[in-house]
Amino acid sequence: MPNIANTTALIPVGWGTTVGTTAQLVLPANPTRTGLIWFNPSAVSISIWPASTNIGVLGVFPGFSTTNTIAAGGAGSITIATNAYLIIDNMACSCAWNGIAAASGGSITVLEMQ
Repeated sequence: MPNIANTTALIPVGWGTTVGTTAQLVLPANPTRTGLIWFNPSAVSISIWPASTNIGVLGVFPGFSTTNTIAAGGAGSITIATNAYLIIDNMACSCAWNGIAAASGGSITVLEMQ
């Protein structure tokens, strides 16, 4: 059993923000991040996506961009339903993340592992 009493890392790190109906940053980048747990406590669906995305039209991809605006539930996003969660572990997830709510009143909680 590992000895966790001697660690200096305070994990997980908690984040929370309201999410509007216009695409916005919901989690800043962190190069030491090793996992995320997303939870949607709000009454509306929240869509999230990596800030750097390559959104294609009919299979044609123009290149990666950090200014892509994705509609709620749109291509390139992951939708988290009301009172649902999404766990990202075992893969790189250190980038910034954007999000959008399907309607007003959105919020998101994120637990970040480092």
